[in-house]
Amino acid sequence: MLAKIAGWRYRSSPMDPSSNQTVSYNEKLLLSLTSLLKFCSFTNAVGMMRYGEYVDILGVSVDSFDPATNAAIGRGGDTDKNQHVNRMLKVRELCSNQGILFKMNTVVCSLNHDEDMNEHVSRLEPYRWKAFQCLILKGENAGGPNDINDARKLQVSKGQFDAFID
Repeated sequence: MLAKIAGWRYRSSPMDPSSNQTVSYNEKLLLSLTSLLKFCSFTNAVGMMRYGEYVDILGVSVDSFDPATNAAIGRGGDTDKNQHVNRMLKVRELCSNQGILFKMNTVVCSLNHDEDMNEHVSRLEPYRWKAFQCLILKGENAGGPNDINDARKLQVSKGQFDAFID
């Protein structure tokens, strides 16, 4: 609610439309909001230098380190080259330079539940890594006539989600 008052704009994830992920900074933001959830491709050195002092935690959505999987999920346009890992490492470095904690969020779905992300996550060393199971929400992503998206093909079973976590 405070972010809405401050004039931030939101964009929903194609896999979990209920998650509001910040995609832009707002210079009017003088509130004590110190945790951001950010799409990595919108994070740069200028933004970090300008707003880093107001941020304690930067959360990034990382659903895959495979460019083809990211494209299938609807994230990233660099499917011909794997720039995602390099971008993540750069954002991680920017966070470290600014004293900002780096957090990762992953939505586990049918396209990434078999992916072993351990090598890349170890390189990124997030202070916290949260994994969320892709869920179907009526009125949001259940494929109904008034739904924003249809995520039914991305849904995973509890067993598949548990296997990813293990």
